[in-house]
Amino acid sequence: MASFVFPPMAVLCVASPAFIDVFLSERWEPAALVFSILAPIGALQAVTALNGALLMATGRTDLRLRLTFEFTLIWVIAAPFLAMINLTAVAIGYAAVFVIYLPRTLQLFLKPIDASIREYAAAVSIPLLVACGLALGHFAAKAVLPLSPWAEIGLAASEVLIGYGLTAWILRGRLREDLRTIRRLFSTITPQTAATDPSAALQQ
Repeated sequence: MASFVFPPMAVLCVASPAFIDVFLSERWEPAALVFSILAPIGALQAVTALNGALLMATGRTDLRLRLTFEFTLIWVIAAPFLAMINLTAVAIGYAAVFVIYLPRTLQLFLKPIDASIREYAAAVSIPLLVACGLALGHFAAKAVLPLSPWAEIGLAASEVLIGYGLTAWILRGRLREDLRTIRRLFSTITPQTAATDPSAALQQ
């Protein structure tokens, strides 16, 4: 999930003015800053949102409820004060609350599968580094090249493809192992079992 989501969101974060100018018009340009602030948080949310399915699979829906309750409580307290400032403050505040609460999120949903935050960080480190590299590369290209909005979008699309290729090449061994694991899991479910006893197939 991180390999799929992080590269495009990193590029969108730094190229948001061009995308908004082309697809939404100049009138929406003030929203570019808000989008740039929230894009990295959206990428992290896409990955950590897997905790819902994981906690359900391990029979710990109580932890999922606790996560939702705690984060909502913190945000409900912070949001009114931030809203009195401006929309940018709300975006920055939401990003800050999410990042501050992230260790708690990881602690609760990794514990049932005996995984540590360090292991989780290592698992997403390559996509994260690639994403940061793409963002820095885009900044550098904008600094030296006179790019029109359409040209910048073309550059962004190229960067995403490069990010995917680079991530796939670096993680090729791990991806092959994951594919073998998935095949082993599905091979334990025979067509006869799935047809005659769906509940048994699901348990397998």
